[in-house]
Amino acid sequence: MKSIYHHIKKDSWNIAWPVILASFSNNLIGLTDTAFLARISKEALGGGGLAVLWLYVVISLAMGWGTAIQILIARAIGKYDFQYAYSRFLLFLVPSFALVLLQFSLLFFSASFLKNTFDNDVVFLEFEQYLKIRSFDAFAMTYYFVFRGFYNGIAKNKIIGYTALLLFFVNFILNYVLAFGFYGIPALGSKGIAIASVISQFIVFIIFVFNFVFILKLRIRFPFSFSNGLIYWQAVKLSLPISFQNFMSIGSFFVFIKITEFLGTHYLSISEITKNIYIFLMIPTWGFGTAASTIISRTIGEGNKRLVLPIIKIISWQNFLFSLFPILLLLLFPKLYYWLLTNDILIINDSILVARTVAVALLIYSFAWIWVSAVIGTGATYVAFLIELFALVVYLLYIIGAYYYTQNIYYIWFCEIIYMVVMVSLSYFYINSNRWKNIKINLNERNIHD
Repeated sequence: MKSIYHHIKKDSWNIAWPVILASFSNNLIGLTDTAFLARISKEALGGGGLAVLWLYVVISLAMGWGTAIQILIARAIGKYDFQYAYSRFLLFLVPSFALVLLQFSLLFFSASFLKNTFDNDVVFLEFEQYLKIRSFDAFAMTYYFVFRGFYNGIAKNKIIGYTALLLFFVNFILNYVLAFGFYGIPALGSKGIAIASVISQFIVFIIFVFNFVFILKLRIRFPFSFSNGLIYWQAVKLSLPISFQNFMSIGSFFVFIKITEFLGTHYLSISEITKNIYIFLMIPTWGFGTAASTIISRTIGEGNKRLVLPIIKIISWQNFLFSLFPILLLLLFPKLYYWLLTNDILIINDSILVARTVAVALLIYSFAWIWVSAVIGTGATYVAFLIELFALVVYLLYIIGAYYYTQNIYYIWFCEIIYMVVMVSLSYFYINSNRWKNIKINLNERNIHD
């Protein structure tokens, strides 16, 4: 039994670390953007930060699609073989482009529909110009999640980690050059920061394709056919609950940060900086969550359902210990993080209590997301959706109540602790109910046209 536990820990880490490193890179981009935007103006920080959140609200469709591909590929690897999983993956390349067009349209034209929700006109103008530029991320980011789903599903995802540091350095240099100007290149301010992020995302996409073709030596083909409707429907059934789950989760966070705009640009700036630190410290949990869903899906495909609960417990504690030190730093020495992102002493001092609230929420999250990912890994994506839905209803009701009765940013941020407690409790009860053991995912359609 010890050898099995050791194998699970090793397998979990091998899947998690590339995702962690890649997510660190992507969110270092967010932190870098925040640091540069904060040095332009509070309005640029507030508008640009809200634009990035809205970008991820829309891109949540691609996140769910990529996760569904990951589940199907991992299950196919567990039940059949690599060649079968590869042929399934190719079927998703053409439908993914329809998703690109949908997301681009939603991003490019959505600012005009959101105008009336803004209290500050300057913040809205920053939001609008930043979002229109970042809307061109729709192509690169959609296919990033599609290819990431494949790499995670076959447990050959080191390329995700290898691109991480390159992405960070490219984005940092481009941010400086395009935002503030360099040797004849005009200073574009927040527009330059948005352009830098788009270029960086396309570089990652190109590297992913290069790895697919020249390292894994796989051909890219587009075998789309309506006769493959069954596999598409299976992916849609898996992806929609995940997409709606991500949409509601990120959308609720957007509403939350948006509410702080009504408290003024000072409190909006506090929330924007805190948001980026908060998301950055979630990254290890995302990696181990990916590992949990992948390993559980593969294990069920191999017919070893009895190992699911031990896998969850092992990965939960593995993630908690890995995440503990940086969260404790935030809890005990919050100013260390804020000094990196702003030189505004008032913002730093007024952020301390919010930072400590977030640290407690992160400690709970280190368990909560592993259990939610386990629910997803069993194929019960609709249950994960319902868990998220209930948690977010509680979350939003608390935010609205806290804003209405207190208009105090510290009470409002306490919503994150409530949200995490609800999520981990419901996921724990579902897994222990054993209802997931009755879920069937049909992978027997070997006659599907390639």
